[in-house]
Amino acid sequence: MNGPTAGEARGNGDVQVMPPEAPSLEILAGMRADLYARLGEGYGSLPPEVRTRLGIEQVDFGVGVLELVRSLPHPAFNLVRGFGIAAPATEADLDALLVTVEQARPPAWGLPLDPRTRPADLAARLEARGLREVFREVALYAPAPVARRALETSTPPFPKAVQADPDQAGEVASFISEHFGMPPEMTELVHFGLSQLGWLGYLVPGEGGPISAGLLMVGGPAALLNSSVTRPDRRGQGGQTALILRRLREGLARGCEHFFVDVEAGPDNPSRRNLERLGFRPVFEVPVYTGVEPGA
Repeated sequence: MNGPTAGEARGNGDVQVMPPEAPSLEILAGMRADLYARLGEGYGSLPPEVRTRLGIEQVDFGVGVLELVRSLPHPAFNLVRGFGIAAPATEADLDALLVTVEQARPPAWGLPLDPRTRPADLAARLEARGLREVFREVALYAPAPVARRALETSTPPFPKAVQADPDQAGEVASFISEHFGMPPEMTELVHFGLSQLGWLGYLVPGEGGPISAGLLMVGGPAALLNSSVTRPDRRGQGGQTALILRRLREGLARGCEHFFVDVEAGPDNPSRRNLERLGFRPVFEVPVYTGVEPGA
């Protein structure tokens, strides 16, 4: 989805009417973007030797920032932030973006287009420059009243989710990284997030290690539920529901009024169905564009 005005929703019909308690679409997009900006700021605050080892770098090119984690060669970890937000992106801005990417030579990169992105035809302009959509996320949202209702109306049976203590940070990081199929650097990054950057980790304990695990990132009045994963042999047993409810309770206790989760676009997604059963609603899509390698 690209460039709707506040309160509108464009796309393929995957977006529903927002809850009556919700702010405007552009305010929601801004809050979500602020949460992700905090991630980038956190990466930049890590010790220099850690940033060097993980390939963490921020390249400011005036109309956007290319935030890199070179050791994780996936567009989701090497993103352009702020492009087309403060002002509509011009052809000169597109030139600057492509030059920056060419000079930085990231292992992968992505340009997300959220509802604030301008101009409205930016996706078409990107495609005219040879860029393509590489994946698409749906931002799910629940305001605090919906989160409270979920906690009040949800009853067991489902397993108990607990907050990871400092000694369990490595275990949670390894579990998440392994089940997402990411390289060891992901484990190190998540471990630093939990031990130094204020991320909160949660797990459903089981014999031989976690059954489910996930992260919570709080930024002022908003919170991001992130990186949830369940062991394949224990899916369908309530682990994700337990994690969602535990993180909603923690966020509310910390004064959060807005909760976000990003899921893969499309309705056939068990995680999404669980979230929607608890009151989350899709509010906008975020297509992510990247360059096409020669011969691809």
